[in-house]
Amino acid sequence: MLAMLASAPVPDEVSEVSAGGADRPSAATGDGGRRRSVGRMLAVALIVAALAIAAVFAATSGLPKDRIIRHAAGFGVLAGDEPVDPGPPPRFKGVRFPDLAKEGWQPDGARRDVVADRVALTVFYTGAGEGRRLAVTILFGQALPPPPNSSVVSSGGIVMARMVEGDRSVVSWRRRGRTTIISAASTDPADLVRLARIATPVGPRK
Repeated sequence: MLAMLASAPVPDEVSEVSAGGADRPSAATGDGGRRRSVGRMLAVALIVAALAIAAVFAATSGLPKDRIIRHAAGFGVLAGDEPVDPGPPPRFKGVRFPDLAKEGWQPDGARRDVVADRVALTVFYTGAGEGRRLAVTILFGQALPPPPNSSVVSSGGIVMARMVEGDRSVVSWRRRGRTTIISAASTDPADLVRLARIATPVGPRK
């Protein structure tokens, strides 16, 4: 079964709220009092978010490198809670994702997660036909080894690792210098190998 641990974003305001002394008592009432009450609630929410991130790092900090891809593939079954910048190619957090429109796939959401010490950006695509959905996850950091029990294949000179996790097919490879994962439910891994080859630019980067 795919492991899933999603991170909670930490707003930039967390240090400002802490430094502002939101918990100091005050005799003011009315709008000023309400503002301070809101500030206290915001401070608590930000602390909770920070603790959630710490929990994610603690849970995955010791994850072996050959397990990271298998873990990150689990993000593909979660919800996309952020918009994708219009393309082509689609972009999320400034990172270019594959343009799969000619293959019948359109981006419809994204998410940001953390696994071990790496940021994982995922864009979800929907295809023609009810329920067709695939996910492309890009991991930051150095190259990762193939997951255990995966099979290594080569297509068009691109080396990929493919595996099946439950009802999902998963293919991982290096694209634009970053480890990339494409996954989908009830799909022939060979179809994902073909999409990965199409999604990988050849020649100089543009």
